[in-house]
Amino acid sequence: MRALFDMHLFNSDMCKLIGEYAGFDVPLLRGETYYTLCSGRASYVQNNTYKLNTLLGTNRYVHKWLVNKRTPCSYVCDYQGTTVICHSLGGEVYKFEHTFEPIVNKRFFPNRVLDVQAHLREYINQPFQVIDASIVDINYKKFVGHFMLSRLE
Repeated sequence: MRALFDMHLFNSDMCKLIGEYAGFDVPLLRGETYYTLCSGRASYVQNNTYKLNTLLGTNRYVHKWLVNKRTPCSYVCDYQGTTVICHSLGGEVYKFEHTFEPIVNKRFFPNRVLDVQAHLREYINQPFQVIDASIVDINYKKFVGHFMLSRLE
């Protein structure tokens, strides 16, 4: 856009508008994944011997969205799933996959100054201890926002 500005045909506001509508303001293309980070509640482990629930740790959700459409300054996305990252009190970090209720055509306005997509991609690809849903029963308690896991072994 600097080349248009240097030609003295357009002022800076016009160059900005041309850049937005040409698609230079948002980096992701259609079909790529957009990530959002949210704080969650807690994860508990069910102990069947004593009928007690033990706190495993606090959760962070990295929601994955599929970019369907790019508009000037925004993305229109569909929900794909969530990686739940649980930071335990002992320092261990666990992660597992979960799918909440599907959301379609949600619009995001990404921050053009601070792009966190690379950091979130790196965060979910860290070598955390994976909780396998085929071995561990994972239940989401919607009314309180907690995950209940069957006994980890």
